[in-house]
This record gives sequence, structure tokens and C-alpha cells, in this order.
Amino acid sequence: DSIEQIKDVRFINPEFDVTTTFDRADFSRILIEEFGISEERVEAFYEHLRQMNFYDDDQRTTRELFEEFFPGRSDVHRLLMEPIAYANGSTMDDPAISYGIVFSNFMNKGVFIFKGGTDTLIKKMADELKQNGVDLRRYCLVEKILSEEIDGQRRVTGIVVNGRQIACKAVLSNANIKNTIFKLAGEDAFTQEFVRDAESVRVNSSSCQVYIGIDKEEKKFEKEPKGIDNEDLEVKTESASNKEAELIKANAGKHRGREYSLHRRSGVHFRCRKILQ
Repeated sequence: DSIEQIKDVRFINPEFDVTTTFDRADFSRILIEEFGISEERVEAFYEHLRQMNFYDDDQRTTRELFEEFFPGRSDVHRLLMEPIAYANGSTMDDPAISYGIVFSNFMNKGVFIFKGGTDTLIKKMADELKQNGVDLRRYCLVEKILSEEIDGQRRVTGIVVNGRQIACKAVLSNANIKNTIFKLAGEDAFTQEFVRDAESVRVNSSSCQVYIGIDKEEKKFEKEPKGIDNEDLEVKTESASNKEAELIKANAGKHRGREYSLHRRSGVHFRCRKILQ
């Protein structure tokens, strides 16, 4: 009951401003009607993604995949990439196969959220674990995974946590593959072939997401930008119902000609730019 489908998603950037229900039918409509891509090309792209699988020896990057179907269309590339980059931190230079599978999943069912956010999810997980007799410890740094040869096989025997050794028969590591193998367990716990394969793995970039909720009824500038002088600013309020430009007096600063995105409230995006004298 905590999983809810998002009704629509809005993408705003210098190249486009679109709102979509984020399913195949609506995304196809946007590509065809708003970006001018032929229906045949859009369907060919979807069909190509649907047939991709991890067993193929596909060495293409996502950038190369986009160029194959939509050459020279940076706006289309951005539309296709932005939600995936938001979801898992992928880049245009990552394998095309990873993009194809994630994007196809999005287009199949749409986008869902966990109501209450990560904090609520973690609390529910902790409650379930405790009900099943699991002992949970917080603020405990795992420093090392211990192992030794037993009956001719390397087996886990314990971990070192905050300087204390705890015996165990198995470890589930949430660290990345590099840290787990080379920092926690140590190379000597694995075969040379496995270590070579692990060394060749490129760990993907991480992402940090900040969610900000703003009262829809709030329309005023509460604070002025810091560290700037009094000069004229041109303020454009951009929304479906308001395209007017207004002149206001505000603190503008040393950044002549630079744009400042100040607030987005009630669907209105306020963008300030200094007026050049």
C-alpha cells in the first residue's frame, strides 16, 4: 500500500519543457509531435531496446545508441537520458545495454514512488527484521571481513567491527565490489582470476538527490541573493499562463550577464538576469 504511481513527470531544462505520464504511449507522442521524430523511427527505437539482453556482446555506449537512431539531436538525447540519469546516475558513456533494459522497464509500467520516502522504508525493514529475531546495530563500522581455508576452501569466519571481532559464517556486503574485495576481504581471499576480473570493473558514479517541498500558495521572494549590489534585474516568470517580463529592483551583484534561477513556485519559474547597461 506504500507503492504509488506518479501521475506525471515534468522535465525542465534549457532545451525543452515537457510534462509526461512517462509511459510508452505518451513518450512516443512527445517524440513525434513535439520533437518531430517520425513514428517509424520511434517504434524502431523501442523495438531495438526490447530485443536487447545482457547475453549480447554489445560494446556500444548509450551515446552511440542515440546517435544511431537520432543523429545530431542533442535535445532528443537529453529527453531520453535525463530520467535514467536521475534514476541510477548513468552517463552517456555507460553501456547501451544497461540503458536499454532500465528505459524499457520504465516505459512498460511507468514510474512509481515509495510513499513516505526512504526513512519510512528503512523503518519498515527494521521492524520486520526485529520481528524475525534479527539483532540490529547502528553506527558500527565494519573494518575487515575475516576468512580462512577450511577443508580446502576459503570460507568466511567473521568480521571486525569497531575493533571487535564477531564470528559468522556468511557476510552480505553493501559496499561496492572494489571495497568489498580489496579493502574488506583482501585479495588473498580470492583466486587470481577472480581478482583480475574485479580489477577490470569500472565502478559507476554515485548520485545525490535533494527533494525540496515548497508551499504552493507562497509567491514572494523571501530572501535576496547574497553578496551582490543594487542593480536592475530583468525577471522572467515562465509558466503555461504567464510569459510576461517584469522589471524589479533587487540585489544583483558582480555577475553581469549571468542568469540566476531563484525560485519555482506554483508552477512559475522565476529567472533573473542582469540588464546590461
